[in-house]
Amino acid sequence: FDGNIIPQNAKSEVKEQTKSTQINEQIAKAEPTQKATNEAQQFGKTEQLQTKEQELIELAKTLGVYNENYSVERLSQRVKDKLETNAIVKEAELNAIDKIEALNSFKMENTGEKLQRKKILTQAEQELKEFAKSIGVSDEKLQNYSVKSINDLREQISGLSVYLSKTKNEKGEALANKYSKILVDIDSLNIDRAVNRAEQKEQIEALKKEAVAAVRELGGKPLHTVSLLAARHGKSDEFLTKNLITKDELNRARELLQKEQKIEPIKEFGVNYAEFYHDGKNAIQKLLTERQGQVAGAFERKELGDIDLPWGE
Repeated sequence: FDGNIIPQNAKSEVKEQTKSTQINEQIAKAEPTQKATNEAQQFGKTEQLQTKEQELIELAKTLGVYNENYSVERLSQRVKDKLETNAIVKEAELNAIDKIEALNSFKMENTGEKLQRKKILTQAEQELKEFAKSIGVSDEKLQNYSVKSINDLREQISGLSVYLSKTKNEKGEALANKYSKILVDIDSLNIDRAVNRAEQKEQIEALKKEAVAAVRELGGKPLHTVSLLAARHGKSDEFLTKNLITKDELNRARELLQKEQKIEPIKEFGVNYAEFYHDGKNAIQKLLTERQGQVAGAFERKELGDIDLPWGE
């Protein structure tokens, strides 16, 4: 009689059944956990999608392209197109700013030359006074004597030459020769300077044309475009009126706009930037840049009408 009451092959079957049961139990236990994990992950993905969609909506609103009837795909494309357009506009604006700055920084006058001439005139006045004293001219007569310009110097040397034609004086002749030569050099320099100035005028006109063309590329109404361009980049009216347009032209353009808008700004508030009428957002930007003045009718409300925006601390 075999002590093992279960046949060997039966033992193996039992082991396999036990093992299978344990695996099934583990799967059964794991299924709710896995299901919960999957649900959590799905919820997380949904939440992320909702967050991204909300961010897209907010960006679309900021850019002014939001429409509640748009699908996510169409709204995304509108945002992308707007961002690309803004990038192109910004590049065009920066180009215009660069052109205007190049125009404003172009210097026509030669400061060094002016200082040199002043030095010559001061020295000539002193030397001619000393010579006049040496030939007996009184201090009283010399009290108001001055050489303020090249023409003054030319007249003084001419008078000295007349005196020397009648009276021989080595010191006087030396002075006359010295300043006659200087005047000849100045005349030559003036010719060169005139040519150079003509060239500079051509250069500044070319720069002005480039600046105007760059501004025109931005489109829109001329005054609003150029004023908004300056304000967006922290530039005041002074930046525009250095060379691009004159103050008178700017003032006349604003006066014409005020007549069209039929508005009467309050004089005590100063300059009225009429180009920002009913353009509240940009009106604020303009006042923050100028730190003075007003925009009459910057905002509009049906129940209130036009709302003025003056600068104030």
